[in-house]
Amino acid sequence: MRVLIFLLYMSSYYGVLGLLNLKQSAGVEGKLHCNGQPAKGVEVQLLEKEPFFDALMAKGRTDTNGFFKLGGSANEMTIIEPELVIHHKCNYKNPPKEKGTGLICFKKYIIQVPSRYIYRADRVYSYFDIGVLELSKLNGEKTFCKWRDLRPWDIRL
Repeated sequence: MRVLIFLLYMSSYYGVLGLLNLKQSAGVEGKLHCNGQPAKGVEVQLLEKEPFFDALMAKGRTDTNGFFKLGGSANEMTIIEPELVIHHKCNYKNPPKEKGTGLICFKKYIIQVPSRYIYRADRVYSYFDIGVLELSKLNGEKTFCKWRDLRPWDIRL
């Protein structure tokens, strides 16, 4: 009987929390360059920052002109904290320890999306435009590695 009461309580509790979750959206666009040239094929992700594991809202790659446009949604009780994550190899020299290990390493750069570009809706109304970002001149990048058969957001350093 106690188990049944507990299960009813938990299902009603989480049911109410589900009703409180708000659909929120955000979007980012811009161009990436490496040494003055369009950076084509660079992986970009729009993530919703979470305490333990970030949630993927959207992902893509830059086109031949270095342009990208990402938009995505998430259900959250509090205001979402979206961030643009860029994984690139502009001016990246693979360290010797990578060779023959099955690891692929990148530079990782994160840009926070301002709150004025977060919408309580299931679509993006205005995209945060980062303009033209020169990857060769960024500060504060980190090295990010993954095994060849994993997606880039599976491993964090």
